Amino acid sequence: MLKILIADDELLARIGIRSLLDWNAHGYEIVGECENGQKAFEAAKIVMPDIIISDIKMPVVNGIELIKMIHKEGLGAKFIMLSSYDEFEYVREALKLGAEDYILKLEMEAETLLKTLESIKEKIEKETYKKNNRDSKVNLYKVNISNLSKVFLQDCLNGIITNSEEIQERIEMLEINLRPENLICIMIRVCDEDKSYKNNAMIQATTLDIIKKLISEYGCGEVISMDKGILTILSLNQNSEQYIFRLIKNIEQLLKNIVNLTVNIYKSYLFNDLGELYKAYSYVIADSVSDNKKFGYIPLEKELQELESAFRKYDIHLIDQSFKKIYELIKPLDSLVYNRVDRICDTMIFIINTFAKKYKISVDTIWEDSDPYREVKQMRSIKDALEWVSKLNSTILRIINNEDDSKRIIMKAKQYINKNYKDNPSLEDVSHYVSLSPSYFSRLFCKETGETFISYITNVRIDKAKELLRNTQYKVYEIAEMIGYENTHYFSRIFKKVTGQSPYDYREK
Repeated sequence: MLKILIADDELLARIGIRSLLDWNAHGYEIVGECENGQKAFEAAKIVMPDIIISDIKMPVVNGIELIKMIHKEGLGAKFIMLSSYDEFEYVREALKLGAEDYILKLEMEAETLLKTLESIKEKIEKETYKKNNRDSKVNLYKVNISNLSKVFLQDCLNGIITNSEEIQERIEMLEINLRPENLICIMIRVCDEDKSYKNNAMIQATTLDIIKKLISEYGCGEVISMDKGILTILSLNQNSEQYIFRLIKNIEQLLKNIVNLTVNIYKSYLFNDLGELYKAYSYVIADSVSDNKKFGYIPLEKELQELESAFRKYDIHLIDQSFKKIYELIKPLDSLVYNRVDRICDTMIFIINTFAKKYKISVDTIWEDSDPYREVKQMRSIKDALEWVSKLNSTILRIINNEDDSKRIIMKAKQYINKNYKDNPSLEDVSHYVSLSPSYFSRLFCKETGETFISYITNVRIDKAKELLRNTQYKVYEIAEMIGYENTHYFSRIFKKVTGQSPYDYREK
């Protein structure tokens, strides 16, 4: 079935074209309608139409410009142009650019349109036959590789293959588009009330195309259609929660706008080990089928973010508090719910390994030469989990306390800054607090943290501002005052310099 995209700025014209034929009966499906060439171009990049029926004169981008943009993008769609009597010069240019035919709007009838479509269909079939005949060996190779890739990825997801080196070798051999960094699994499930998805192969194919196209803008990865939904295994370009949130929102919005599907989306934690694919897959499957939403979208997401923030600030007091808070929230549970408590621990491992890498602390020292993920997997009770969290807290505190004097001084300075940032502490204030000269402290701070003293204070303030913008209704000038900026305009400039967005735009997102 060939896909048709309609582009015309007149609503009645679009309705007229749609109602002119029984499209499906003749082997065609209308996959989109757009009121100008720009929107048609954006839609075409996603739905990949075989034929575009386009008015020549449209606002924003006209039909001639649309042909050029489609050809430049290499999309390969055929064009039928709609024109009025006074547009012959446009028609001639359209035909020069490769349009297949044109139809006068006032003379368009079902028979004329169908005859034109059938002529184009025949041409597409001949081109497809030649291409298939020419590339048959290549296609056969690709099909075999694709099938082998699917089987291999299923083995990884089901825990049959877990060795990281073996997985990396097979990924390179099968040319699978994955990197061993910033990995995440995302499950997309169409809501049960959308019956059209299950019964329409074209909508299913279009949905897959939309997802594949979108994730290519956020990283590289694989998309697998399965009974439980559509699974994407993705290596992200960035590892921030805000980046992942934007990806998920874009998937939801595009599927709703283009194929009118409502979806539920479930994501795993971030990981950097291909051998952990099966754990991440179990994570999203458990979330997508469980009715128990006690811990929300990610179990203890808020508390885990607080733990990550404490490590990022190298604040020993906050680290200890975060561990104890997680401990107390796990403690009342009746039993160890598979893929609930253990994945909380998995996320903690990821946070700690990231922290260790940043501060050049040996992970073997933290985990005592054992595999922490395996330890978590072997837990059988809440008691086991509580012992694991408590022991980890003690180990981390001991390691931080044993770090050299320079790190302890900087940690003490950070704690002071984090507590007093709204009072605008100066370099002299903080250096006096840690009993060092301002010049020596400035050099030490930069050496240990990789950023200047001013940059650190600014980032602390902006992080707090972001939190207030997300979670409160305070006005921007109130937030500026709360974090130590007397001038709202200056605060807005600094915020945009750090985040790339104004405070108002950040809140809207």
